[in-house]
Amino acid sequence: MVNLMPMPNCIEKLRGSVSFSNYQIIVENKYENAVLLFNKELEERLLISEDNYCYLFEFVFNKTLQEEQYVIHMDKSLTHIEAGSEKAFFYATRTLSQLFNLKNKRKVKKLTSKAYYIDDKPRFSYRSFMLDEVRHFFGVEQVKKYICMLSDLKINTFHWHLSDDQGFRIDFQTFPKLKEVASKRNKTKINSTENDDWDYSEYSHCYAYHEIKDIIRFAKQRYVEIVPEIDLPGHTSAIVSAYPFLHCNDEQHEVRGDYGVFKEIMCPGKETTYDFTKKLIDELCILFKDSKYIHIGGDEVNHENYEKCPDCQQRMKENNPVVSWI
Repeated sequence: MVNLMPMPNCIEKLRGSVSFSNYQIIVENKYENAVLLFNKELEERLLISEDNYCYLFEFVFNKTLQEEQYVIHMDKSLTHIEAGSEKAFFYATRTLSQLFNLKNKRKVKKLTSKAYYIDDKPRFSYRSFMLDEVRHFFGVEQVKKYICMLSDLKINTFHWHLSDDQGFRIDFQTFPKLKEVASKRNKTKINSTENDDWDYSEYSHCYAYHEIKDIIRFAKQRYVEIVPEIDLPGHTSAIVSAYPFLHCNDEQHEVRGDYGVFKEIMCPGKETTYDFTKKLIDELCILFKDSKYIHIGGDEVNHENYEKCPDCQQRMKENNPVVSWI
């Protein structure tokens, strides 16, 4: 049984095997980006050889294949890869990387594999992984490790949760207090909500603008699209701690260190809330300009303050909503 993850739709063991100490990659210029990582992995794995014989990896575009579909045919002198897109070529290299064990950085004189015929395409077009960096911050290098794992597994979307009640994790110069105030909490609840255990050390983390851009570039090179999330209008306790004028009652509150669905959130009755939100989303769209989507949460809105807020009540009257508080 071949050890591949995810397992291809169709895999057949062929006669013979593949063994080489030198290699050559043949690919059209417009698809070169798809094989850059594969070439780097091969270079890092193989010792320098004086053997004049070069094993060939031939990448050929096939318009009859689906966008993320690829076909691999291996024999002793050539591995022939066909794909329906640049991304599919990259996915083919992720399969070959596993077959030749290229994640192992120990240098070898030769790389070997049994010969296979593989025809593979995804079952789902949207394949996503979500990372919450509000409750626990991971940092640039760890996030890059996650993105590498996602690309190896042919997961094409990275959902990046960057704001919540317990913190805001992007340093937007337009909103300096999001870093100065909203990125920090003075204590953190540990274990469960049913006890009184707290870590009273300050928890302070925020990505610099250039760090976010670096991660975006890194993900793009591995054909992983980032969907950033700034949760609105609920789960915005950290935002209103930085900008109290966004609160229904203009109240100052600390960034939450515990967990739940809190009432200290942005006020939808104030025009200033909409001005702030538009500017914030504009900044997010500029930073993540290559992402097709951004995520604004929209879940678990505690409406306790809304029921008593004159601005919220007035806006509801003006828009004639039918409201049923649950």
